[in-house]
Amino acid sequence: MSKLSVARGRPSCKLGEDKLISYYYKAMSNIMSHLGFYKHDKMPHFDRADQIQFLTFVMADAVPSRLLQQSRKIPVSGDKVFLEMDERLDGGKGSCILAEPHLAELLRYSMLSEAGRTHLPIAWVIMPNHVHLITKQVEGFRLGTVVRQIKAGSALLINRATGRDGQFWQHGYFDRAIRDMPHLAATIDYVHYNPVKAQLCAREADWQYSSIQDYDEGKVMKIVEGGVLPG
Repeated sequence: MSKLSVARGRPSCKLGEDKLISYYYKAMSNIMSHLGFYKHDKMPHFDRADQIQFLTFVMADAVPSRLLQQSRKIPVSGDKVFLEMDERLDGGKGSCILAEPHLAELLRYSMLSEAGRTHLPIAWVIMPNHVHLITKQVEGFRLGTVVRQIKAGSALLINRATGRDGQFWQHGYFDRAIRDMPHLAATIDYVHYNPVKAQLCAREADWQYSSIQDYDEGKVMKIVEGGVLPG
């Protein structure tokens, strides 16, 4: 995927990389035991080594926090509220600055710079005001820690590049633990089709900031093997 190993390298813009990299490794250096089922800000999460997760991060100005909170409260079997939220996001709410290629590249870097060490990306798409990521957890790196690395690192890079300050991402994140192989296949299809559904392009392959660009099912199956999914 783009990149299961990060092939494009670091952002070329001058943003104090030494300090940023130091921040990354300080944040990720504490190897921790996993939490299993737990609540954070009254929201349920499931944290387990080798668990495949479907994650969504939303820009601060993209959707009312009330709707995001509702989408995170519903049970795994009922995704109606999440789909309503994603429909609203796909309508282009907020500043939508992630549609700018150089900013999408900074987010891509933050999302994949630790690929293979702290998490194993399977599929992803960067939309104008949110991002979807399917990734497999790595033993010793809690889900919340990986999410903080991605959100904090990308917010720092993008705010510096745009001269912005303040909150970039909405507080918290949406997560779903992938249950089985059919659930994984359907979620990968959902992620890759999102730009088409939002009428941003005619074909999945037309959207540049998506893992569809070099999606390799063989590599995905190698990531899945040894995980916790039933067949």
